Amino acid sequence: MTEAIIYARFSKADQVKGHSIDRQLDNAREVCAARGLAISPALTFVEKGRSAFSGANRAKGSLLANLELEISAGAHRGRTLVVEHLDRISRQGWQEVLDVLRSCSENGVSVATHDGSRLYPAGQAVSMIEVIEIILKSELSHEESAKKSLRVRKSFEAKRADAEATGAKVIASRPPSWIRRLPNNGGYELIEERADIVREAHRLAQMGHGTAMIAKIFNEKNVPTWRAGSHGWHESYVARMLTMRTAIGEYSSIKHETRILDYYPSLMTVEEFNRTQASREKRNNLAARGRRGSAQTNVLQGLARCAECGGPMAMKPTRRVGWIDRRKTKIGNPGEATVKTHASYLKCNNARRRITDDAGKRLCSNSKGIRYERLEPAILDQIMTLALDNDRYNSAELSMTRTAVAETDRELEHIKESIANINLSLAKRYLPSLVDTLADLEDRLAETTTKAMALSKVLTRESGAQPSSAFLARIKATREAMSHPDHDTRRDARTMVLDSLREVVSDLLCDRAGSALIVVAHGLAAFRVTDSGVVDWHHDSSNDPQALKALTTEAFAENKNMVEWIVRRAKQAQAAKAL
Repeated sequence: MTEAIIYARFSKADQVKGHSIDRQLDNAREVCAARGLAISPALTFVEKGRSAFSGANRAKGSLLANLELEISAGAHRGRTLVVEHLDRISRQGWQEVLDVLRSCSENGVSVATHDGSRLYPAGQAVSMIEVIEIILKSELSHEESAKKSLRVRKSFEAKRADAEATGAKVIASRPPSWIRRLPNNGGYELIEERADIVREAHRLAQMGHGTAMIAKIFNEKNVPTWRAGSHGWHESYVARMLTMRTAIGEYSSIKHETRILDYYPSLMTVEEFNRTQASREKRNNLAARGRRGSAQTNVLQGLARCAECGGPMAMKPTRRVGWIDRRKTKIGNPGEATVKTHASYLKCNNARRRITDDAGKRLCSNSKGIRYERLEPAILDQIMTLALDNDRYNSAELSMTRTAVAETDRELEHIKESIANINLSLAKRYLPSLVDTLADLEDRLAETTTKAMALSKVLTRESGAQPSSAFLARIKATREAMSHPDHDTRRDARTMVLDSLREVVSDLLCDRAGSALIVVAHGLAAFRVTDSGVVDWHHDSSNDPQALKALTTEAFAENKNMVEWIVRRAKQAQAAKAL
């Protein structure tokens, strides 16, 4: 008995709730019974959510595409492909349908349809009458799908225009995974346990963690994903969570031609969302950011460079607490040689790896290592307050002002976009109602601009205030958290400090004498830390290249490269100040 290959399909995922598949399978069984074909579950294929109008059902990876490859390879010779209607195969036109029929015929596979009880035998050419019938039916199916697509698109455009004008909650049929839609178009509400996960992802990003590290942290903590069968968190979805403006309640169409404020419930302020984007942009702009280890041991990563060749300084541990030092181990009593202090050294990566140029000459001979455990506290003692003078450590009043400024800026941007859109509409067609709306928007623009200017003055005044005792207490708490026994607390604190240092440290140059020169804010300040961790030279508050050159020449007479580097930075700072 000839075996049947049954193929059934529907276009949209929500059709799974209907009876489309049951109907198609029942009709296919009728065909098999009438033609004496054997039915096998292994040869019954059900394609879910794949449109024949767009060609998705024949795209790479689909069931039909795989079936076509098997037919072309001769794997189904002697069998019969059974479908309810030829439009189950394609709705893109008669050429596509005819191509499939020809491929089946040439490779020994017949095609049978329930519609019209047609049979297209293997090895036989399709007759002219059958070709005409296929053309008519295929074109009718294509035209029907095109009309349906146009109706859906026009309906959606009308809903979008209504929502933009009235704020109606009728656009998005599928909100983000942390928001549920209320019945009867009753709006939306947050799924709090999922919203907390999004907030945590933003918090980690603001501390300086990248998407890979955030995904790793979530997977290590077994944070539940939102899809059944999902294999943990992935970078791509974390990136989406961090960049989707639905987090601040905005609706944005796929092509971003429509943006509606306060469409969804917001789970954070605009200022918090902007802080996340700023942190991500800063990471992307770093020349040598690299992927950070889970412990984030080195808070000078990407900052320290060799004064001889300009290459990166890599941190290499030589001892860690708990290690066994075999050189000091007594025979039969190894416990007495347990290491009790960390010891790590920053070394020029070019020198350590013996990197050479095209002529075979070594790029750097600076093999001197700088003790990390002495360098880090010396640097933090000098600039910790400056480095952490940012949004994460502001007073509550300043944070509220920043939030108000961000909200006002967003409102201004939206008003300007709305005015531009109305002007475009008026250029196409004059409507008195649009003119009235435009006048209202221009009044709102003037009021909001005045409000933004006032908030800007308040922000400037509050930002210039001296550090409060609470601020200094938070600085102290961060220093303590950097060596906290809890892994997560220590990692978060050190990651945040690294992120902050990168904002204020322009250069960190390590010489062959074991000293490190730290340049702050492109020459605003500079100081040197010796190999013993002592600050033995300091220069403050001068952007004069000549004065700076005199001071650095005296302090670093033996190192011309370091002097030239810091003078060049000072000139850049002076040019920027002149602008």
